[in-house]
Amino acid sequence: MKKKRLLTITLSVMIVTAMVACVSISLTADKKPDTADTESVAVSVGEDRYNILVTGSDRTSGLTDVIMLITVNRKSRTAAVMQIPRDTYAEYTDGSYKKLNGAYTKLGAEKLCELLSDSLGICIDRYLMLSPDALRETVDALGGVEITLDAPMYYKDPAQGLYISLKAGRQVLDGKTAEQFIRYRSGYADGDLGRIDAQKVFMCALFRKAKSDLDPIRLAKLTSALLGKTDTNISLSDAASLAEDVSAVDIKNISFVTAPGEAVVAKESGASYYSLSSKAMSELLSNYFGADGADFDRHKIFLNEKYESFAGVYGGYTPYKVYTAENMSKGVDGIASIAQIPIDKKLFLHYNIKS
Repeated sequence: MKKKRLLTITLSVMIVTAMVACVSISLTADKKPDTADTESVAVSVGEDRYNILVTGSDRTSGLTDVIMLITVNRKSRTAAVMQIPRDTYAEYTDGSYKKLNGAYTKLGAEKLCELLSDSLGICIDRYLMLSPDALRETVDALGGVEITLDAPMYYKDPAQGLYISLKAGRQVLDGKTAEQFIRYRSGYADGDLGRIDAQKVFMCALFRKAKSDLDPIRLAKLTSALLGKTDTNISLSDAASLAEDVSAVDIKNISFVTAPGEAVVAKESGASYYSLSSKAMSELLSNYFGADGADFDRHKIFLNEKYESFAGVYGGYTPYKVYTAENMSKGVDGIASIAQIPIDKKLFLHYNIKS
């Protein structure tokens, strides 16, 4: 009985940990691309490190508008989460749709892992694809997440049935309001990148909540709530091992970073993209994901040579910031302070989780 309960706990902790890395649902829907194949790359579990691809789909198109890579280093007991913007330019298809958020729909989970393993120069061991309802179910099963807003969040789009109304001040977000919080982007000066930074704050709050308040009842609710809402190749034995490793990682040793690059616009179509910086990505993947920097993007799928703006960002070095849950809780500049309309005012995001 004790062994069975331990397995339930470790499995649930694993799910929560992966969920922490997928706390966004798209505000907009794009057209679905076609299907195609990509070169196969062997994917296997590493001895000291493993990498997990976590994605979350939106409610209308099925596009994976959340794309995150989690790495766990068993030896150093550290972990890192890299958020890859949904508009990242990538040539994974001959079709006109080149945003990375269409790759799961077109390729499927296994082929997407192979594509990213080959292009990022790392081995992506496992994947976890989450439905739009997974976030709501997780937050509700955990009893809510506490956030303090110094300014309100208001937005409405009747066409999508989207209504965001969050008051300023200290509050506990349930599943519905948590979704509103992480979908909000209209007030950020840099749009979707601002929302990605807000997600970092929420991920830390959610992780702290899971680490401090998980009990047998909530564990059972969480496991039950997420059944059927995930597509994964993580086996039961994988889950138990992963949960044990993640539980050994102190929250101060978990790093969060956005894939370095810049927003760019295709002149002919006017479409907005995000171009990765090859030099910065090589450095980041080498320092935090165990990659050989020389292997990044060997087939140049992230390079659009047609436009100088794309090629300029790709060939240059874009500075990036790496945050930990610990320094984010202290209100680090650039992550806890996010510009909101009007631009001269600041929206401070804090969390205060009861231990």
